[in-house]
Amino acid sequence: MIQLPESIDKIVLDDESKNYFHMHDNVKSNLIFGNSNIEPDLSIMVPANERLNTLEKTILSLQNLKQPKSLKVQFVIVFNNPNFKLSDLKVKLDPEKFLIYVNEKNLGMVGNINRICLLSKGKYVSFCHDDDILLDNYLIEIEKYLPKLERKNFDCVVPNRYFYSSDLSFEKNAKKKRIIGNLAVFSRKKLRKVNHIDCAKTWSNCYLGGPTCGVLFKRDSLLSTKGFNETYPYIFDFIFFVNFSINHNVFLLDKFISVYRVGEGASSNPKVQVDFFKGNLHILAILKSHIRLSEKRLCAMAFDSYACRSEETRKLIEKEYEFKKPGKVQYKLYRLSIAWNIFFRNLYRYSQIPASKRGLM
Repeated sequence: MIQLPESIDKIVLDDESKNYFHMHDNVKSNLIFGNSNIEPDLSIMVPANERLNTLEKTILSLQNLKQPKSLKVQFVIVFNNPNFKLSDLKVKLDPEKFLIYVNEKNLGMVGNINRICLLSKGKYVSFCHDDDILLDNYLIEIEKYLPKLERKNFDCVVPNRYFYSSDLSFEKNAKKKRIIGNLAVFSRKKLRKVNHIDCAKTWSNCYLGGPTCGVLFKRDSLLSTKGFNETYPYIFDFIFFVNFSINHNVFLLDKFISVYRVGEGASSNPKVQVDFFKGNLHILAILKSHIRLSEKRLCAMAFDSYACRSEETRKLIEKEYEFKKPGKVQYKLYRLSIAWNIFFRNLYRYSQIPASKRGLM
């Protein structure tokens, strides 16, 4: 059976001691468009790289949002490519609604996400990555639920989203999960609080994935943390939410207000999968310092993170870690407990993008 490396606790402590928001303070972000004197209620943040084709669709989705009654909104885009020029964009922008910054140096994907948090001024800040879109009902639903969320003293709300893949692979694979999830309607709430215990019991990212698709924070709550961990760039979101939900109130909102693009990034690369695995060990170290988890369960969770990888990835992992599969009965009981918790906690629904909305992508 795999033993968690003795050094993992030290690695976690070293990582958690860093302030990722200020790791790149020596690099400037220059404003090239917009009015930075505006004080919005909500800043919608789009950290951008070089995906101009999908970014333009993201921007169009922002421009097509139905306007709220009183929520003052500003859109903030930060380009990580120092060579970006405004003329590269083919869409017209309103300088009273959009701010565009360009970093003098590439800060990396996660570094750019940390930077955009510092540049946004709203009392609330929300994310939309440059390959995802917000649906036109986003601001209306957020404005509707904000008073209730404030009464619950929320720090973050994660709205539900449709999933999109260009080859329909995700939609096909999600059908069975969606049918099973929808059977548990008796336990579904429009607003459901989630935390690190839910992650441990389901051994899944119960926050629906990364900070995108309209995930909204109170800016002060977000900036009270040390930012998004840049050590594991492909699992930084899961690590952040586990840490954040230990001391902050995170809610899921069962309203579909966005579309999340899946299956078209680097996540299938074996080296990236190794990064996922190491990030999972990091999360296990965080969880075991806050929750009473037996060594057998921790090892089963670590083995799970190894077993679900491709053969090529497992060989790369085996160069650093030794694995011994848990006993059959023990492992089946563990998997049964995971399935039980996923079903009865019913934290979210899988749903493919409706055919009528595929054209937006």
